[in-house]
Amino acid sequence: MIYERIADYCKKEKITVCEFEKRCHIGNGTVRKWREGLTVPSFRTLFKIEVKTGIPVSKWIGERDV
Repeated sequence: MIYERIADYCKKEKITVCEFEKRCHIGNGTVRKWREGLTVPSFRTLFKIEVKTGIPVSKWIGERDV
């Protein structure tokens, strides 16, 4: 779920997932692990994403229209 929203955001912003990870200060390959179901994002990581993108956590994990 969150991977699809990140992919949509990256497409809209014309950046790669790797660039998204760098901008949000999350580890390289983290989003891939979420996509593959190996891990799930912590609230702390979601908050980092919110701060860097300006999009509330609720939009990333629940509501659509990111």
